[in-house]
Amino acid sequence: METKISTNVNQFPSLTWHHLHINHGHLDASVTGVLELKPSAPLPQEITISEFSPKERTGEALELTTQLGTDMNSLIDRALLETGSKTKRLTVKKGSSSPAVKFEIDIEDGTQAVQDIEILAEEDSVSSFIFSLSQKQNAKKEGFVCLRIRVLASERANVGIYTVNCLGKNTQVALGLATKCNDQACVELTQVELSAKNIFTGSRNVLAGYKASCLERSAWCANGTDSIDINYIARHEGRQTESNGTFSGVLSGSAKKAWRGTIEFPKGCVDASGEEQEDVLLLSPTVDNKSMPVILCDEEAVEGKHGSSIGKLSPDTLLYLQSRGIDEKTASAMLTKSKINAVARFIPDEDVKEKIRLFLEEMFA
Repeated sequence: METKISTNVNQFPSLTWHHLHINHGHLDASVTGVLELKPSAPLPQEITISEFSPKERTGEALELTTQLGTDMNSLIDRALLETGSKTKRLTVKKGSSSPAVKFEIDIEDGTQAVQDIEILAEEDSVSSFIFSLSQKQNAKKEGFVCLRIRVLASERANVGIYTVNCLGKNTQVALGLATKCNDQACVELTQVELSAKNIFTGSRNVLAGYKASCLERSAWCANGTDSIDINYIARHEGRQTESNGTFSGVLSGSAKKAWRGTIEFPKGCVDASGEEQEDVLLLSPTVDNKSMPVILCDEEAVEGKHGSSIGKLSPDTLLYLQSRGIDEKTASAMLTKSKINAVARFIPDEDVKEKIRLFLEEMFA
């Protein structure tokens, strides 16, 4: 059965002027099946996996809404039901420390599929999960891949999430990521987005407990007619919570990018601190770049910092590189690779980092 999706996604969490058309993105796609998800190696004994249909699922993770929005959440649930898909729940045992679990997902040409994942990290556990999406760059058929990941970090749990997108130019990607941290829990997010027709990504992080924290780092590149739409939300609810988000990317050709970075300080999050920073390099005069860093504050005793730095490859830098035998195309490739590798180096898997390197080499060949 085919599920049609046509909805606004990555909505900015507050009403504001829409003249620049940055308040949300729009997604049109179809889902006809399930995205196969198997670990690259047997799961460590500290982690168990179970499956539930959308009607059978219970638990606090269900309450989490990703940055894609409530409408998209409902459409994902409907697609799961209509395709007979099941949510995969990964549970990390209390007090355990687990090696990284890797999921390498090879996408066939023309795939239109969804997958739903819940990660429940019990008290005092340490775990990390890698989700690596791969496809041939010359894939011809139009496709759509939707991955929803919801993370519930219990007291003093530490969870690392690493996502890598190396897909073809005719595939759309929607990555919905939601996290909730209870007392003194920490979630670390690392995202690398290298290619796709349209990319909708980001995260919504709820810091619910005392001294909960979230660290997010993201790197991306968009060239040709690519489009990337990013929505990052850090919502501080607990006292003395902390968030930090850094986003770095490169635009070239006629690529488009919209970035929304929001730090929310609702009443009661005393002594919370949040910081977000975007850094964008423009390599073409025909790119379309939109950025909106925002702090929404209802509490006085907090500290928030935000900003966006956007620049071009300066003539002086280019002249310097050319004087050393480096032409403009090679210089652009070098700068792009350096931004991607600055984030990719945090991925705890050498094979995935090598895959990123090879993908970039093919991209700039």
